Amino acid sequence: MTQFLWQQYRQNLARDIAWLCFAPPLLSVLGPYSAFVVPGSSKQLNSLLARIESQAIPTGPSRDEFSRLGLYYEALVHYFIDQCRAHGIAEIEILNSHLQIEKEKRTLGELDFILRKNDEYIHLESAVKFYLCAQTGNSEWQNWVGPNARDRLDKKLLHMQNHQLPMGKQADVFSERSEFIIQGMLFYRKGQTPLPRDINQSALTGCWLYEHEFLQEIKDDTQTYWHPLTKTQWLTGVHPHQLENQAELTTKTPASHAIPGLFQTFSKEPRLTEKGFTMVVKNHWPEINSPSRKI
Repeated sequence: MTQFLWQQYRQNLARDIAWLCFAPPLLSVLGPYSAFVVPGSSKQLNSLLARIESQAIPTGPSRDEFSRLGLYYEALVHYFIDQCRAHGIAEIEILNSHLQIEKEKRTLGELDFILRKNDEYIHLESAVKFYLCAQTGNSEWQNWVGPNARDRLDKKLLHMQNHQLPMGKQADVFSERSEFIIQGMLFYRKGQTPLPRDINQSALTGCWLYEHEFLQEIKDDTQTYWHPLTKTQWLTGVHPHQLENQAELTTKTPASHAIPGLFQTFSKEPRLTEKGFTMVVKNHWPEINSPSRKI
């Protein structure tokens, strides 16, 4: 069972910032654009994480403040960069964020961040994405679909490469280059599935199940606890200590949780231990609507 660095932290903000720092990016290159390199050495980052973990009341973004994972992720990026500057980890600062770009009285879009790093101006786009392999054995980008079936990996990457990143040259603050940070997780059916071409082969992965398979799985596997996650918990889930005192742990059923949904799995014995993540989708996925009943 793989153990990740962020699992050692008990506090949500420390776990999520550790994930931002150390979770492998999905891509390191996208066309002519390069991925943003997280500043700081491992020693500096671990020191920052220890400082966050020790806070009785975290001063950074809270999961409870956000209903959308993408906005929470952007807030984490903003907070992390601010902390890097405040604690001397890097000469970096955010000059602007959510900068709207207009041309001829028409809004073209919005830039996530304009940074100054060592006297360079950088336009940074950020994204966190979760995709499922819709057809076993087919690793093409278009075969990786979002859990709600309204998003696809190929469309997201093309939009970022051809629209979002080029907008950096039209910013009020001139950027010398555009960079991106794309993190997330890729889910496949049980068994080996090649990751998409050009995707980081160290990317975080999990498996996915149809709803009827999931209901059977929780009946058959009595040694696993399946914990339903809210959207802003999708990065690192919860630490076992947040569950240990729940009296209903052994009888609680996640079957009523909204689908599609992400579930964090824990081994029950000898003590509650983090295992991984499983995405559960409707039985008709990747069709958006349930097929019509035949008469």
